[in-house]
Amino acid sequence: MNSTNTEVLLLNRDKPPWMGNWNGVGGKLEHDKDLTPLEGALREIEEETGIPDPATNLQLIRSVGVMEWFKVNYDASWGYEAKGQYMYVATVSDETRARYLSKMPCKFDEGVLDWKPLSWVLREDNLGVVKNIRLAMINFSKAGEDSLYKAFFNDSGEVDNVDFYQDRYAAGV
Repeated sequence: MNSTNTEVLLLNRDKPPWMGNWNGVGGKLEHDKDLTPLEGALREIEEETGIPDPATNLQLIRSVGVMEWFKVNYDASWGYEAKGQYMYVATVSDETRARYLSKMPCKFDEGVLDWKPLSWVLREDNLGVVKNIRLAMINFSKAGEDSLYKAFFNDSGEVDNVDFYQDRYAAGV
């Protein structure tokens, strides 16, 4: 987010699974490089935005919890397939934005990076934003390290809803 929390830096992905949709910056933990989820997040920020040393060049990097998603597995088991991701929010200072993110939109290896107004991202009728990110962002202001988001998909493979638990342990999930 920018320093006034009115814009969000998003990536329009060139690759599946969210190809052609605006999504947050991120990726997978690399066990040979990342000792902690935060280290993985910082590495992905640098790779996908070009901001060197994000721990120094970003303000207020904070965990907003874990997102788990559940898809019905239609093979013989008829169970649920669960996957997840650690979620972080960082504030980009005006100085960092001017220095590294001033020429937007900008093409990177993963897709096109651009600032989007938060109000645009949160619009329910905006079909160009990954739905689970939009639904999670509604709760970012009250989310903390122990928060849990659970995304559930419908039979068509689309996000149906995201449940938010401010304290995943107290919620008993």
